[in-house]
Amino acid sequence: MHASYQNREGSLLNGTDVEAESSLLQERTPDASDYMQGSGNNEEISVAAINELDEDGCAYECNGSLRIRSPLTLSSTVGVSPLSLQPKPNMITDGSISGAHSTVAESAKREAFQATLKYSKAERDATKAISTAKASESLYAEDLKCKNEIEKVRAKEREELEKVKHERDQVMRELQIYQNQISLLESQVEESHQSVRGLELRIMNVLELSLVYKRERDEMQIKYDTALKEAEELRRKQGVVASCACMPQFFSEFSFSEIKEATRNFDPSLKIGQGGYGNIFKGFLRCTQHNGQHSASDHGLVFHSSGKKWAVAHT
Repeated sequence: MHASYQNREGSLLNGTDVEAESSLLQERTPDASDYMQGSGNNEEISVAAINELDEDGCAYECNGSLRIRSPLTLSSTVGVSPLSLQPKPNMITDGSISGAHSTVAESAKREAFQATLKYSKAERDATKAISTAKASESLYAEDLKCKNEIEKVRAKEREELEKVKHERDQVMRELQIYQNQISLLESQVEESHQSVRGLELRIMNVLELSLVYKRERDEMQIKYDTALKEAEELRRKQGVVASCACMPQFFSEFSFSEIKEATRNFDPSLKIGQGGYGNIFKGFLRCTQHNGQHSASDHGLVFHSSGKKWAVAHT
């Protein structure tokens, strides 16, 4: 016969693991007739309240720490309480049950109760493990969802970073082009500055030369004025000689255009030599052939004639 066993928390233990315990209880525990009080067929029976019956008509103790399954009929169902499990001296039995059997029954009940506690604890642990597993699964799903969202955010950030890098490279290339242009412009500006400095030096040289030429011109002008004064003085001194028609004029004065025309603009073919004052050209002045010496001065030309006559040409 299979036995059913329930602890105070309401956990029910069934199966082959409890079958041995139930057999032991049936062998060592007095049946319901042992707990009837009185004698004969007309005896009164003191019974406890029966809380429930199973499908075979077996009574269970619901409020106690142990439920004992005993075959009883509906007309003779006896409720067994924890206090009624102890045999009484005046009970009618087929034989006396020793105290050793009672001790064995109590030990079996304790062992069955401990097994029930272990099963209940295992059941609670299993329920807790299932709840923990479900919670872990939920946490894993949430974690996976968070990881997916983080990956999406990271992918978007990487894309934006690549875009920023591309823009930075574009700006760097443009900056390099601008720097090259700036370097070229700076070199051109430096060349312009050097050209300006060269022009300034040339202008300074020209100014110095112009000053030198001005001094030379002033000196030649002074010499020219002195020569004119001397010529006038000589003409006054030779006034008597000049009054004589037979005497030729000692000095002749020619213009620069006359001298230039006579020498054909100082044609090298008319050059006959070089004197202390410059090159000597030959030419006709006022229908008279003269040999003139071209001086290097820019302020006047002095010509020496073949007849030992001096001629001064104005510029």
